[in-house]
Amino acid sequence: MIRSLLKFQQILQNSKPLQDTITVLAMNELSEENKLIIDRTRKTQCFLAQPFAVAHAFDDYRAHYSMLQDTIRFFKENLGFFKENLGDKDDALLETAFYMEGNINSILKMS
Repeated sequence: MIRSLLKFQQILQNSKPLQDTITVLAMNELSEENKLIIDRTRKTQCFLAQPFAVAHAFDDYRAHYSMLQDTIRFFKENLGFFKENLGDKDDALLETAFYMEGNINSILKMS
């Protein structure tokens, strides 16, 4: 579990220079592999945004909390690029499919 999280942290850290490149040039200047890294990094950042009950007064998101095991499962599957459950379908899903979900099962239902 810790190994998976540390590896994923490394992936996120490696995406930072790519994001700087996007800022200066454009997404089009990246290789296909780097575009995929950025896409999956953004989806992960969206996944980690949770709709808490306090925020419900300000937005329309239904409050729910992520279980630690669901978050760890997400990281393990993302390290394998979701091949186990989604195949390449995750690449077809928009970032918004991951935003404020906090639960991998709800994302799997969308696929």
